[in-house]
Amino acid sequence: MTEVSNFSQAWEAYVSQHGNPPKDANQLHKYSKANKEIEEITYPLARLQFDFNKKVVQSAENDNCGDSNDIDAELERLQKQMGGNYGELWERDFFEHGKTDYSKSAIKVMQWNVTLDKNIGKQQQKKKEEKSDEKELSADNWQYRGYRIIETIKNNEPDIITIQELNHFKFMLHYLEPLGYEGILKLNTKSKLLEGVAIFYLKEYFDHQTTYFYGKDVEPKLKFDLSALSIVLSHKKTDKSLVICSANLDAKDKKTNRMNKLMHLTNSLKQISGENDDGIIFIGCDLGTDQSSSEYSSIQSGRWFLKEGKDLPKDYEAGYGLNLESAYYPAFYAGKAKKSEPGSTMFKGNCRDYIFYDKEKNVNCSNVLEVPLDKVTNQHKAYPNYVSPSVHYPLMAQFFF
Repeated sequence: MTEVSNFSQAWEAYVSQHGNPPKDANQLHKYSKANKEIEEITYPLARLQFDFNKKVVQSAENDNCGDSNDIDAELERLQKQMGGNYGELWERDFFEHGKTDYSKSAIKVMQWNVTLDKNIGKQQQKKKEEKSDEKELSADNWQYRGYRIIETIKNNEPDIITIQELNHFKFMLHYLEPLGYEGILKLNTKSKLLEGVAIFYLKEYFDHQTTYFYGKDVEPKLKFDLSALSIVLSHKKTDKSLVICSANLDAKDKKTNRMNKLMHLTNSLKQISGENDDGIIFIGCDLGTDQSSSEYSSIQSGRWFLKEGKDLPKDYEAGYGLNLESAYYPAFYAGKAKKSEPGSTMFKGNCRDYIFYDKEKNVNCSNVLEVPLDKVTNQHKAYPNYVSPSVHYPLMAQFFF
């Protein structure tokens, strides 16, 4: 992990001293190295941040945000524009399964892989081959689904959102800022589509403390890339520290690679938590695999996984030395089922998306957002469509601490 808050400190110090921002990454790197009052910024980190700033400007030019940042006005315009091809989103219950204790503080965490535009193109071709109706064909472009993603967030009112496969960060921020959110994006290494992982949070309830990036572009000794981002938030009401992580483990990657990435990520989260008053850890992720996998078991069922002794990464200890639990595991509601994840968190796929939380620190999960059953989702030939703006379904859980 690399703490990128140091970059902001160095940038502000440079501007304060020189009156103008540094012209390139090398200039900032040399300045921080010579200034003993601030932490040195490595050249790779400085270059990454300069590239990021440039790409965010480019992203803004490509995102075609509406004339206003009023999402209700934009949805009204979109509905008139689409006419009969505009559909209502799924209604999903916020299922109560655990103890609701209003003497404690509550937060709602949403996890969502919003599906990269590049992957939407493959879905669109599939729809045409299967002769999907016009209503479904019109709903898979960002100028439709982007607004519906914002609408979904607005309707569910999460306090914190972890997002993957996002290549419209400026668009999201444009419409989420008026709703009270601040956001942070970590671009994927050598990103050409401006895609990455992001975290948004409500400024009314949290103060942002620091940010950590992962991957070989910012961690020189790391041999693999890791699409992940962590931030530390201070909960204003309780003054407790929360460690929030958004991660995307590639489904096409090898199992051993995903296990090594989990080891690296969890080790860093333990360190960050320890440095921030034993902060409560929350991970929203696309794990790239389902609940029958070693990756999932290594987190959710650490003692059993360690006893089995299969696929153990080097220096593994039960649960990576953490006591994390999936919010949906004890909650899966479909009436009778208990101690099981949903059958799927994406169209015609398996359960790949999870919200893990630090149950050891007196945290309990009371509610989860219902995941649609296959008999409902299979009424449509492909996703995204007018009832679901992503191939993946958003998850959300409420926690008391």
